[in-house]
Amino acid sequence: MGDNENVLITAFGPFGGHKVNASTEILKVLQSSGLKDTWPVPFHTAAIDFKEIPVSYVKTESLMKSYWKSKQPSVCIHLGVFTEKVIHVETQCNSTVYTRPDVDGKIPQDKKCWPLLKSSLPLAEAVSTLQEENLPIEVKMSEDAGEYLCQYIYHNSLTEGTGNSVFIHVPKFEDGLIEESAFVVGKIIKEILCKLSSVQ
Repeated sequence: MGDNENVLITAFGPFGGHKVNASTEILKVLQSSGLKDTWPVPFHTAAIDFKEIPVSYVKTESLMKSYWKSKQPSVCIHLGVFTEKVIHVETQCNSTVYTRPDVDGKIPQDKKCWPLLKSSLPLAEAVSTLQEENLPIEVKMSEDAGEYLCQYIYHNSLTEGTGNSVFIHVPKFEDGLIEESAFVVGKIIKEILCKLSSVQ
């Protein structure tokens, strides 16, 4: 880790029945929360990019390729919506061929089978620490990021980067847990960076 850290946090736009994507609403809260004020050295001076991404294979892949090439971020945090009232920290991408059409009605043209990839971030340690706290939403580890754009961005991020990426699934907008989810996601990010900085 150098002196000029860069952190990317992404969320997805509307799709299917999710007319308002909770991940985007959480991203907005994080963006206005003074997120890095409690981050450890060297991340307390990091540049943070907050990006909402359309639920599109082409645009997701393009962003990941260009961002990793131009910014070489220290850590990428990707957010997406899930159906349970828990927060899942996804530890890996499973081997998958992506066949579900995106919001543009498209699937990846290459139709390739993506391999199983694992995050190199200290996720288990971070989640274990947080599970000892009295958080407003339960945090769990997961090994199933799905077979849609949530896992697709994770696959691309891990492929383009150094393994320093994580995908976090959050409760849907209709659950009314945006502020609570943003609080917990902020704690997860902080804890990951604390664990990461302690082993540098």
